[in-house]
Amino acid sequence: MSSVFALQGIGGVGSDEEAVYPDVLLEVDWDNDGVFEGGDEDLSAQDDVRLVECWRGRDLVSQHVGRSVPGHLFALLNNDDDRYNSFNTGSPLTGNVTPGREIRLRATTPFAVTLWSGFTGEIKPRITSTREKRAELPASGPLSRVATRRVATAMGADILSGDAWDDVLDAAGWPAADRITDAGQETLPRWWQEHAFGINALREIEDTEVGFGAESHDGKILFEDRHHRLEAPHSTPQWTFSDEPADTTALRFQEIEQIESVPLVFNVFETRVRSFTLGSTTALWAHPFAIGSDDVPVIEPGQSKDFWATYPTPDAAIDTRAADSWVTPVFGTDIFANTVNNPIFPDVSATYLTISTVKYGQRMKFTLTNSGPYLLYLGGPGGEGMRARGVRILESDQILISTSDATSIAKYGERTYPTRTLWVASTATAFYWGQYLLSILKDPIAYVAIEFNANKDLIHCHAALKVQVSDRITITATGNSGLGIDEDFFVERKEFRLRPGKELWCRLECSPVSVTGEYAVLDDAALGLLNTAKLGF
Repeated sequence: MSSVFALQGIGGVGSDEEAVYPDVLLEVDWDNDGVFEGGDEDLSAQDDVRLVECWRGRDLVSQHVGRSVPGHLFALLNNDDDRYNSFNTGSPLTGNVTPGREIRLRATTPFAVTLWSGFTGEIKPRITSTREKRAELPASGPLSRVATRRVATAMGADILSGDAWDDVLDAAGWPAADRITDAGQETLPRWWQEHAFGINALREIEDTEVGFGAESHDGKILFEDRHHRLEAPHSTPQWTFSDEPADTTALRFQEIEQIESVPLVFNVFETRVRSFTLGSTTALWAHPFAIGSDDVPVIEPGQSKDFWATYPTPDAAIDTRAADSWVTPVFGTDIFANTVNNPIFPDVSATYLTISTVKYGQRMKFTLTNSGPYLLYLGGPGGEGMRARGVRILESDQILISTSDATSIAKYGERTYPTRTLWVASTATAFYWGQYLLSILKDPIAYVAIEFNANKDLIHCHAALKVQVSDRITITATGNSGLGIDEDFFVERKEFRLRPGKELWCRLECSPVSVTGEYAVLDDAALGLLNTAKLGF
C-alpha cells in the first residue's frame, strides 16, 4: 500500500470540532458457518488488532487501463496466547486457522457500515526481534474466489455483456445473491468460454464493454457497463475536498499526489473482429473404443458414469471452433448397449439406460445410469464407439481494425493498448471502440490521489466510511498545493490504514470525470440541459 505523497494541504471543515475515533471491528468466521458470532470471531474484542490496511478498486487508476483485481487486506495481530498458530492444538481456534474463511472490517460508530469484505489467506505467526509474538493475517476480496477457477460456459448468441458476466460467475460458483450486474451496452453476437481462468474471462467482457468489474464494500461482485457513471447518482459529486483555506464548505485532504500519467498513454489501438458461420447437424465426437474391443466402456448395474464429448477433435477442420448446439444422444442411434461384449447381440440401451446432459460451447457431459441387472457394454452405430452430434461453428478469417495518432506517437513513442477484446460485434463497432479510447488515452490525464484523516471530525469520519469506488467527488487543489486542479473525479481505488482507537486514514485514487463525463446517454431526461454533451461509444 502506497503512503508516499508529494504535496500537503492544511486546515479543514469542522477544524474546531472534536476528533472522532470510530469503533471498527475485524471479524473472521472461523468455524465457517456463515455467521459472525462474536467471541473468538471478533478479533477486536480480543484486543488483538494492532494494524489493518486494506484496499479495493482498480489495479491502475485509469478508467480504461485499470483492470478488475481482487482487493487486499492485511492485519497485524497480537499473538501472545498462540491462538493464531495453525499447528497449535491448544489454541481455541484449533482446526479453523485456515485460508478461505470469510472476513470483514466494519464500523459500529458513529454509524454502522461494512468497510471491506473478503476471504482469509494463510496466517503467518512470527516472533519479533524483541521477542513479541505477532501474526500476519492477509485476505483477498471476492474476485479472488473467481480468479483462479477454470470456467466453461454454454454457447451464447446475441448475448448482452452483463449476461455473459453472469454466466462466468455462475460457472465459477459465485452466488447470484452476492452480485450486482448492469445489463451492458454491448451485444456479443457469439460468445463462450472453455477452460479459462475466471478473471481472464471477466476481463474479456470488461474490455469488450469498456466497463468495470469491481467489488463492493459488503462483499459483492459488481459489473458496471460503460454508461454506468453517466447516470445518477454519478452525475453529481457526492463529496468535495479542497486545499483552499477560504473554502469553509469543503472537506480537507492532508496530502495530495499527482499520479504518473505517461505510462497510461496509449496511441495505437488494434481490434480483431471475428465472424462465424454454422454448419449442419453432424457427428462431432465419437468414443475411440466400440463394443467388441478390449477397452470398450462398461457400466455396472446401478452405476452412473460420466462421459465427456469434446469439440473440435484432432481431426476436425482447421476453421472449426466450437459447437453451436449439441444434440442429446439418442439410444439406438448414438448410443448402443449390449449385455455381452459382442456387437451381434441385441441393443438394450433404451431398456436399461437413462441419460442426463450438461452442454457447453466446446464440450458436453452426458451421464449414463444403468438401471438394469446386467453389466452393459457401450458402443455406437455401425460398430463404432458412442457418438455425440451437434451443429459446428466455423470461424472466418479475422479482420484487423487498427487506429493510431501520429502526434501522440511522435511525443511519447508508439504505445499499443493491451486489449483483451475478443468478441467485438462488427468492424464498425471495432472502429468506434478504437476511436473512442484513442480520443481519451492519446494524451496524459491528470490522475490524483488524496489522503485525509478520518479522525479530524465527524464529517471527515463520515466521508471516510461512506465514500465508495466509482463515487464522483470534487477535488480543488489550487491553494497551497499549487496543482491547478479544480474539477470532478471518479474514485477508482479506496484504501484504509487503521490503528484501532488511535487513527484512521483514507486514501482515494481518482481519475478525472472530464475524460468520460461529458458524454451523454440518449435516454437521460437531463440531456436537453447538456448543450455541450457529446455522444460516446
